[in-house]
Amino acid sequence: MKIRLGFVSNSSSASFVIPLTALTGEQLYLIVNYKNEAARFGFDASTTTFDIKVREDSLVGDTSMDNMGIDEYLEKIGVKAEVELR
Repeated sequence: MKIRLGFVSNSSSASFVIPLTALTGEQLYLIVNYKNEAARFGFDASTTTFDIKVREDSLVGDTSMDNMGIDEYLEKIGVKAEVELR
């Protein structure tokens, strides 16, 4: 069975789920600490509030406001937008 994963966002909300196996330790750190690290990649996260949770096998993030383009940030730090799990 194949499962397609990707980033989902619109003007009023954004959310994502990333399997931990798809992330390096540095990427995990950069996502969890996006408020402090985003400027390094050209993003202003000063008014952004994402709820980021590290679960047993995945990282989950969501917000209910139109904030910093988290999809662009994830791509900039090397997280693939689509991952196929088998």
